[in-house]
Amino acid sequence: MKKICFLLAMILSITFFGACRPGTSGGEALDTNKTQLYVGTYDGGYGDAWLYAAKERFEEKYADVSFEKGKTGVQVYITKDINYRANSMLETFADSREEIMFSESLDYEEYQTRGLLLDITEAVTKPLNYDFIRDGQTMEDEESATIESKFNSEKIAPYYGEEGTYYAIPFWTANYAIMYDVDLFYDECFFFAADGYGDSEGFIRGPEDPLSPGPDGDPATTYDNGTPATFEEFFKMCNKMVRQNIVPFIWSGAIHEYLLCFMEALMMDYLGAAEGQVFYDFGGHLDHQVSGFDANGDPILYSEDLTPATTYKYLTKSAGRYYAPEFLHDIIANKNYYDENRCFSTAYDHLAAQRYFILSKFESSMRTTAMLIDGSWWQNECDSTFTEMESRYGQAASKENRRFAIMAMPKVDETEIGKPTVHSVEGACYINANIAEWKIPLALEFLQFVHTRESLVEFSQITNTVRPYTYEMSEEELSEMTYYGRSVYELRKNADTVVSYSPSPDFRRTNIYLGKYWISEFTDGSTQGYPSRAFYADANLTARAYFEGFTAYYDTAMWTDMAGPFTN
Repeated sequence: MKKICFLLAMILSITFFGACRPGTSGGEALDTNKTQLYVGTYDGGYGDAWLYAAKERFEEKYADVSFEKGKTGVQVYITKDINYRANSMLETFADSREEIMFSESLDYEEYQTRGLLLDITEAVTKPLNYDFIRDGQTMEDEESATIESKFNSEKIAPYYGEEGTYYAIPFWTANYAIMYDVDLFYDECFFFAADGYGDSEGFIRGPEDPLSPGPDGDPATTYDNGTPATFEEFFKMCNKMVRQNIVPFIWSGAIHEYLLCFMEALMMDYLGAAEGQVFYDFGGHLDHQVSGFDANGDPILYSEDLTPATTYKYLTKSAGRYYAPEFLHDIIANKNYYDENRCFSTAYDHLAAQRYFILSKFESSMRTTAMLIDGSWWQNECDSTFTEMESRYGQAASKENRRFAIMAMPKVDETEIGKPTVHSVEGACYINANIAEWKIPLALEFLQFVHTRESLVEFSQITNTVRPYTYEMSEEELSEMTYYGRSVYELRKNADTVVSYSPSPDFRRTNIYLGKYWISEFTDGSTQGYPSRAFYADANLTARAYFEGFTAYYDTAMWTDMAGPFTN
């Protein structure tokens, strides 16, 4: 019972798959001369500016079309709300006014089973130039691809489109990572130099020095050049920051779930896409399982094939589950690496951390801070702070002129250097099954509209992130993004991806999320679900001890309680 109660508390606490901020509703007046299409969107890191941009173009396209007697044109009426999470709306969605939803998350199996979702197969599989409103005529001057053809993961179609029928598709995609101040890295020479250049420690001596290949080992892929290739290089860099009176890190003290998700992302980068997906697939082959530790304290690895009933060993034996807490431990153990009054204050939220990160370079009352742990949406989320900074410090402090980037994960050691793997968490979009039948063509058309190439590119340019679809952006289009946005685009373009869902019947039934499962049981019988807080509270607690506590907590019985009964 002790284990189950703690697990339930953890599940209830982790609701941060997308960033959060106070909810607000649409304030636009209803135009009674037009037909309304009600669209809801989650009030989080992606905001609604992208949706208003699509709304304007969509309304213009059908300005002269009558959908109801006595009315001409359509009004896409947008409401954003912090409560537009699928788990929050399960009991109310059927009676909701919202006809199309762009949600933070979705328990697809539960919504589908309850009959809450409209069949949107036609919108997903018909060409984008098929016009549902104009009697299905083909618009020759418009895009002929399908939404389905743009899916950027082989897992999407069999998860959302079981038996060829779609009731939802992905909305946003994000990954947790380290964000860094590029200009600060150049000014203070925190980048690593290419072989044959740099100082005695391997850092650049100035912006004229060429950069190292970074963690992917390829100098031609510039998105990660100069950043630490290994854990060892990373902490060498942090130590240099401390010597130069710069604080390496800031993060939200109130939302340590971000650190759980960051560890999950670090773990996936170590394991690679195939092994990373095993947990969601409820089975598969693993090469990085830990049988014990050698005399030097390093993990001894072995291979294992997991089945649904033994997938709990992913939580207890995976080497990624050791190396991720080890990396975090080495950050927490050195209090010079972060501001503990903020990073361990339950009153210090993610918005405050973002604000401190971007202001610290300008404000004399703040200690300059080099890196932020957050989700890839963070820059779009703190627009108001950038606006404030620009008004106080001029154009040089604007979002367009500040240079930030998302950092590719450092590798455990030199033997692991290579292509990055990104762990993708995603929202979903879908149509309310209770929509009036006569409005279905209008809703299907809008769903297609926001998945055209123009709309996908527009979303990226406005939010400085990407959507989980395949679309190449030209140099001219990329020039409309910030330096940070381009770094997100380049990382995702060059990385393999693990998606946090699977067509596995066991996953569809449980909708299980790996980020919850960092609970360790110690020798005295106590438990902790946040390695960051455990390492902070006990300076003697090691990453190895925390890792070994997974085995004490997650066992066959616990796994069956959480995820069973299994399909095979």
